[in-house]
Amino acid sequence: MSERKRLRRMMLFSRAGNESRYMKISLPRPNQVLADKIMTLLELLRLLPPRQPRRVFSPLKTTWTFPLANRAKSTLGRKASVQEPKPSPAKSTPPSRTTVEKIPVSRVIPAGSAPASSAARDHPIYATVDAVVDFAEQFTRLEAENAQLRKTVKSSADQVLEANMLATDAKKVNALLKEEVSKLKQQMKDEQDARRAAAVAIDKREGVLRESIKDLLEAANITVTRRHQLRVDSTSDAMSLAAESNVQVLGLLQKTRGRGCTR
Repeated sequence: MSERKRLRRMMLFSRAGNESRYMKISLPRPNQVLADKIMTLLELLRLLPPRQPRRVFSPLKTTWTFPLANRAKSTLGRKASVQEPKPSPAKSTPPSRTTVEKIPVSRVIPAGSAPASSAARDHPIYATVDAVVDFAEQFTRLEAENAQLRKTVKSSADQVLEANMLATDAKKVNALLKEEVSKLKQQMKDEQDARRAAAVAIDKREGVLRESIKDLLEAANITVTRRHQLRVDSTSDAMSLAAESNVQVLGLLQKTRGRGCTR
């Protein structure tokens, strides 16, 4: 049985006398707004005029009451049955007057699978029931779509949180790398300053050495052939000049000793 037929059968009401009792509709997870709408529709349905049943048993009387149309049909059928010859039926014990026969529900409320007449289908209650069923189906579909959207939004939010965490970690790594690069730059700058200081100290020592050699040569009155080739920033020239001056100083000392011996 389909969902529409099941809800329609749940919406059909049962009557006892002049009172109408409606069955409650169980919808999948209704909210307060939907429940209020359904209760309003049920109140409108309760105000509709009830249909007369074909046969109603009155507990105050021991006879059956029929509507006028059914009473005329039963009278004609009774006359026709009197005119026709009756076969001898099997003997059966008639029911006692105190026994109450139960009317099946199918006589008052037709089954959902049984086709209803066109006049019954034109009753406003069927249109109202169809509208309520359509609304319930639409609400169920919207609830399913809403649940799917909530799952999608939750997964998207989880992805955004994960992306934010990755971005935070990347920022931390970037800050550490920047700190390391700044330390390396400072270390390279310190090394360059140390090399410059060492070069300045070497140049200063070489200048002092050249000045001392020049003073020594001038004091010994020795001519230097490569004096004009001496450069300020040349260490090799200074060393060669020192070696040459050393040879000349040694020769001068030997000459001085020879003169002392001859005397």
